[in-house]
Amino acid sequence: MGRALIRQYAGVDRRRRAIEGNGFSPLELSAVGCWLRNATLSGAISSVADLANPSSPATQATSARQPTGNADGSMSFGGDDCLIVPFHANNQSTTAIGFCFWLNNTSLAAQRNPFSQTGAAGASSSRGRLDILTTGAGTRTGGAAGGQGDNAAGSFTAGAPHFISVEFDGAAALGSRHSLFIDNVLIASSGDTLPAALTSATGTWTIGAIDTSGTTGVLGSMGRNFYVLNSKMAGATQGLLTSTARAALMNFEPLA
Repeated sequence: MGRALIRQYAGVDRRRRAIEGNGFSPLELSAVGCWLRNATLSGAISSVADLANPSSPATQATSARQPTGNADGSMSFGGDDCLIVPFHANNQSTTAIGFCFWLNNTSLAAQRNPFSQTGAAGASSSRGRLDILTTGAGTRTGGAAGGQGDNAAGSFTAGAPHFISVEFDGAAALGSRHSLFIDNVLIASSGDTLPAALTSATGTWTIGAIDTSGTTGVLGSMGRNFYVLNSKMAGATQGLLTSTARAALMNFEPLA
């Protein structure tokens, strides 16, 4: 490994240790390709750093669409707020992709979309998103034509924080390519209509809403950390993470 690359990784390690101070770093998990962590503890959020990819933060330049930072690092979304994330190699693997985050929807009176990789979010190709329906069910979509990943009733409740992990494993058998975990419990697994590989995309995707206009946005709060997975861990039997690794992310700076 070249000296410049060693210095780069050493710098990342120093930053993450300064943040954590508890002996655990999410970047120690091989599947974690992106770690967005909010550092705005009050007022409007215009940027959220990616500690694994410093040149690719999530941003929001429009003041009317900016979420609000809280003292514990969590982010409040008003139903039409969102963060815009650029696509790059570490957040759009075609054969293994996952999204992990804390979420507390205070209302399910309308559909809520915690993240979206669709054309309306700025993507050149549709890759996937998570819909939380008014019934509290979770619908996951993915693939070039938005192929259905799952429409099972993954139970979300208004006013309660949940750790959500949506994981796509293209190498899994049909019927098991998409997995939805809530609080580290497998809620549903399917994917009969999904290909073994999702499409690559350019442009942007969104956190907190289905598109850059804040449509079907989260009403409530999200945790300060948002992880993107881009590979499958050794030892993972369902999805991309082992249960132990998923629990480690869930228990790191949880949403109260």
